Amino acid sequence: MIRNEVLDCIRARRSTRHFQERQIEEEYLETLLEAAIWAPNGGNNQSWLFTAIQNKDILSKINELLREGFQHWTPDDDYPGKLGAKAYAQREGCHFFHHAPTHSSLPLTGLIMKMLWQTVRLHLKTSF
Repeated sequence: MIRNEVLDCIRARRSTRHFQERQIEEEYLETLLEAAIWAPNGGNNQSWLFTAIQNKDILSKINELLREGFQHWTPDDDYPGKLGAKAYAQREGCHFFHHAPTHSSLPLTGLIMKMLWQTVRLHLKTSF
């Protein structure tokens, strides 16, 4: 099997659920966002919108709004991911961001792979 840095990053990826209290360094955050900017997309127009939140109070408020929203939401089918998210929202102590001090909202596709590659290279813990 051919080995390369991208495959090594994919194999090394882990979904972290316990985070340190400290914020990610600004230089690392900028590096991750730079990787995201160059992710491929349809039409090559890079019309991305990124949000990085480093305020724990705001993350807690968003978490409460998500939990409240799930209380009033009825899934339109029995897809396990939808049912699981609703059930998770109803659990005691549910926190969609796993109490991480920083959260980023990013589009999917090649973006995730570029972000993953950078998080592994920077030795950061992630939750993709």
